[in-house]
Amino acid sequence: CIITSSLKDAMLFYTYGYSPFGCWPHMGFIPEDKLKELKERFKEVIIFFDNDSPGITSAAKYASKYDIHFTHIPEEYPEKDITDFYKKYKK
Repeated sequence: CIITSSLKDAMLFYTYGYSPFGCWPHMGFIPEDKLKELKERFKEVIIFFDNDSPGITSAAKYASKYDIHFTHIPEEYPEKDITDFYKKYKK
């Protein structure tokens, strides 16, 4: 399961067969009971927020707090989110 910070990112992951879960930062993170459910339901839960300082910092914080993994676009790429990255580099 991939936790994203936008609907458009979630839709892109879905088209490639992943199970995305949209977590819009202005609403806070996923409630603990829902996150526990995701961890029980999926083999792995990964946070993939935007490739900027707030996104990376937030993803790292939640990953540490809830013992899950996070990843992001390598910082040398200027694209802020996975949909912009896809537009430029494709699959």
